[in-house]
Amino acid sequence: MNQNLLYGGYIPLIKEIITPIINTVKGGMIMIVFDPLWKTLEKKGRSTYWLRETCGIDSKTIRRLRANENMETKTLNKLCNALECDLSDIMLYSKDENGI
Repeated sequence: MNQNLLYGGYIPLIKEIITPIINTVKGGMIMIVFDPLWKTLEKKGRSTYWLRETCGIDSKTIRRLRANENMETKTLNKLCNALECDLSDIMLYSKDENGI
């Protein structure tokens, strides 16, 4: 698959259009997002391929991270350990407008 199409086309489409639609249908706001993870990977010169092959994080988990779905703490631990970073470098918490 053309890498430019993957990174330049599908990922922004998923992030900007599809994920908000899914969240609206589910009826809730995303409170924890993994946007900082993608910036940290880029800053450290790492890729999702590296996460899969070196860190043992499977493609299903990466899909769940992209969709801001629930993550097990052991996965968060693996990410922080592999990237030598803190939780704030891979995830962001924002309070729900309803205070929930």
